[in-house]
Amino acid sequence: KDETEVDDKGNGADTPTDKPVIEHYYFNIYASLVTPQDFDLNTIAQDCQTFEIEFVPYHLYHTDLYLDHTMNYREQVWVLSGSDCSAHIYREDKEKQCFYEESAAVQYFPELCELSAIVMWIDIRNVDTADGVKRVTAVGLESGVVQLSVVEFDVDTDKHVVTGLWRYDYDGPVLSCRLFTDQSASVLRDNEFKRKL
Repeated sequence: KDETEVDDKGNGADTPTDKPVIEHYYFNIYASLVTPQDFDLNTIAQDCQTFEIEFVPYHLYHTDLYLDHTMNYREQVWVLSGSDCSAHIYREDKEKQCFYEESAAVQYFPELCELSAIVMWIDIRNVDTADGVKRVTAVGLESGVVQLSVVEFDVDTDKHVVTGLWRYDYDGPVLSCRLFTDQSASVLRDNEFKRKL
């Protein structure tokens, strides 16, 4: 990538320079450990955890991560996609009351590994079935690919395993994709809901 000089006024000059352009990106997670009665913006700012990231962030999503085949043991995670064509997982350490980047993302979100382009959108639904929790993940990529996957927890290996994968190609970037449930349809058919519109 060509680098350009920036003059005192912040205008880019057309002459290349030997000075490297250093780009820093940060991901901040804010948490409030106070009750709503004691709510204060300054307190929330003090509870901010900052991660320096080496990619341009694109899409931030949070979801439940089920750590067994039932809906009993779960935790909230943040999923952040970036210009490195990866999805980065941030998990909470409840004992230390902080977050950390999960290095073994393939163990928990195998459907988000080895993506071919920048992830523009992620939508995830966890479904409780007779066979245990299944995760349905829809991913929209900058290359025009929509990837839909089904993931189950394998009790023998203690890992999440992709059991179904479909890819659809479109002409341009997929900026949004949404998953809907049967409950979504019943809410839309509900007369009370229609009256509120």
